[in-house]
Amino acid sequence: MSIRPNILIVDDKPNNLTALSALLEPFDATILEANSGNEALRLTLQHDIALMLLDVDMPDMDGYEVASMVKAVEQTWDIPIIFITAAFKDEFHRLKGYQSGAVDYIEKPIDDRILKSKVDIFLNLYTARQEVIHLNQTLEQRVQDRTQAIQKINNALEITLKELEEQQRRQDTLIANLSGMVYRCANDSNWTMEFISDGCLELTGHAAQDLIDNHTLSFNDLIVSEDQQHVWETVQKAIEQKLPFEMVYRIRCNNQRIKWVWEKGRAVVDDKGNIVALEGLITDITQQKETEAELERHQQQLTQLVAEKTAHLVESEQRLAEAQKIAKLGNWEFDMKTNKLTWSEETYHVLGYSPQITATTDLFLTRIYDQDRDRVKDALDALYRQGTQLELESRYQIDVDDIRCLHMIGKREEDAQGKPVRTVGVVQDITDRWKVQQERKRAEKALFQAKEQAEKANLAKSEFLAAMSHDIRTPMNAVLGMGELLNDTSLTPSQSKFVKTINQAGEVLLALINDILDLSKIEAGQLELEKTRFQVDDIIINLTEMLSLDAQNKGLSLSTLIKPQTPLKPVVGDPERLRQVLLNLIGNALKFTESGEVTVSVVQNGEDSCTFSVIDTGIGIAEDRQQLIFQPFTQAEASTTRRFGGTGLGLSICNQLVKAMGGRMTVDSRPNQGSAFSFTIPLPYSDHATNGQLPTRSAPMPHKPPALGIDTLSILLVDDSEDNRMLIRAFLNNTPHRITCAENGIEAVNFCKKEHFDLILMDVQMPIMDGYEATRTIRSLEKQTNQKPTIIIALTAHAMKEVTHRVIAAGCDLHLAKPIRKARLMETLDQICSDSDN
Repeated sequence: MSIRPNILIVDDKPNNLTALSALLEPFDATILEANSGNEALRLTLQHDIALMLLDVDMPDMDGYEVASMVKAVEQTWDIPIIFITAAFKDEFHRLKGYQSGAVDYIEKPIDDRILKSKVDIFLNLYTARQEVIHLNQTLEQRVQDRTQAIQKINNALEITLKELEEQQRRQDTLIANLSGMVYRCANDSNWTMEFISDGCLELTGHAAQDLIDNHTLSFNDLIVSEDQQHVWETVQKAIEQKLPFEMVYRIRCNNQRIKWVWEKGRAVVDDKGNIVALEGLITDITQQKETEAELERHQQQLTQLVAEKTAHLVESEQRLAEAQKIAKLGNWEFDMKTNKLTWSEETYHVLGYSPQITATTDLFLTRIYDQDRDRVKDALDALYRQGTQLELESRYQIDVDDIRCLHMIGKREEDAQGKPVRTVGVVQDITDRWKVQQERKRAEKALFQAKEQAEKANLAKSEFLAAMSHDIRTPMNAVLGMGELLNDTSLTPSQSKFVKTINQAGEVLLALINDILDLSKIEAGQLELEKTRFQVDDIIINLTEMLSLDAQNKGLSLSTLIKPQTPLKPVVGDPERLRQVLLNLIGNALKFTESGEVTVSVVQNGEDSCTFSVIDTGIGIAEDRQQLIFQPFTQAEASTTRRFGGTGLGLSICNQLVKAMGGRMTVDSRPNQGSAFSFTIPLPYSDHATNGQLPTRSAPMPHKPPALGIDTLSILLVDDSEDNRMLIRAFLNNTPHRITCAENGIEAVNFCKKEHFDLILMDVQMPIMDGYEATRTIRSLEKQTNQKPTIIIALTAHAMKEVTHRVIAAGCDLHLAKPIRKARLMETLDQICSDSDN
């Protein structure tokens, strides 16, 4: 018997349905798919499901609810359910899955072999169950057939015995052809045979002459010893009562095989009433006895199975009732022939009615919330009249202050001719879930509003930081620039000291601004890390060379230690942020070390990470303050700030940057002995990280402007600040370059319409027309007039990264952040003037 099972896959994601269907394709089974709990319930009622693979996290109705409803319906309670989930992997949800009726709970990612093995087991169980049902049906038919056969045999034997009684002595031919053997024997303990028909050989395996007159053995010797007494007593009792005898017993054949025989006979008496002989028929009924034994075994098995099924059914009904009570789930049935509506006990309980009240549709509708009643009534009418599937949720009231939520499911059933006969369904009190959903919706709305407020606050913060950066850097550009110009003039020692103090204070203020911006971007989650290829040793050597003068001025030794096993291979990461962290750590080490040395070391850990350490012999940090120094605006102690200066932002920023790069910073320090700051970050070899393709920066930025190969530049300086215009003119005072000034973007555009400039220094934040719009307008004019593009360098007082993106997108060739350094400006102009082939 070939049975093709059905497997139901339930998942609200089409990709998951497709993947599971493909995985189960090798099985000899029909795959049914459902993308919701409601669709799954409908399919379980329409098909014989061998196994259900059920997702947990689904909208409207999750997997636990689907499983509970499947187990609550008599037609589907025995469907094995396997949960498959990627969202809920804790013990609570796993226990919840088993409590809802699942036989297994599998977490993603799925091991295909395990899933296939479990599916194979349940398919085999399903097939075995169907085969048992089929076997029971077959056995019942066999019992009926065998019973009829036995009845036929009994009827035939009775006819035969009657014929023997009437014609036994005269019909030798008939005796010879009878099944079994006909005999005539003495009524003694050996049953000494006088005559035996030829059937003796087939029945006993002995020839007739072996038994006649006990020639070789007596017939009593053939009777199984345990049955000999029974045979004797049966015959003697029949003789006493002058009745025929009939009995069943066992004989042992010459091959030691035991046979069951049926014997019927009578005593032959003379005229005086003396027993002359015994005559009768012995027939082989072994097959009949075996059939009867088999039938008895099957009858016992069937009786036991019926008892087990009955007990199981009673237990299932009890479990169903208990489950419905727990789930607050009731069922109902409407007989469309009698117009009688029947509610289960739990339905009465859910609706708050006494079971003694007669169930009616109107009675049900009185419980429905006023605003929902028409909708529910229309749905019920559609169910009764058109057979439209019923499934909806509605509020209902037990009393004025008790508003609950009801989930209703119903379907209409039809007879063979398609005529509707009844509608059935379930109602479930889902008030708890409904209240959770309502609360969740309110929470989601509040969360969404909070998110919008946070985003607005974050945007306002970014705008404030940008404005603060611009408003502070603009005057700082003039302060530091003028100080730099003033330092190049003839000054008295006192004046030189004053200028140096101004420049140092400006640099400190600029560093503080940069630190605050970095910390703000980190806290706002706006920090972006680059992924580009670089040499670790290049950064270490560059930093030590840059800071070596500071070390010499303090009489300190600044050294590097690159372990021999560290290969000088390119790695992938953010070199600028790594440089920022190391620069801060080395700068701190030099600042807090009065004598001794500062050592910078790097060790390559395999092929995927590096460990950096900055070790000094400075003042050290007390153990109870070592973790506090990574907090913003915090130093080891108040006296440190007074003695060495600083805001306490540097280490906090370094710590945050190291975390953002995937690492963790540690400190090992002892007061008056020194400190060691270490961190390990992922820096994979570039070939391992990119499979041979070098990564690029997320914000491409040219490092050099185009080279024009001329000595004198015509420069258009665009800046709304008179101080900045005066500063840059002063920087270029002794150069051959020709400078034209504009105070805003409109003046710059008008100048470009009249003449061509080699270079435009473009401030981006100006009134009337800013630098972005002016740059885009100039680029548009160049395209319209087919002019050679002018080199445009953006001068910004912004340090935000998005400004760099924006000026490049507007059409600028290069970006210089304020404060503008004279050396950097002159270097840029020299590159523009240089020969392009040089």
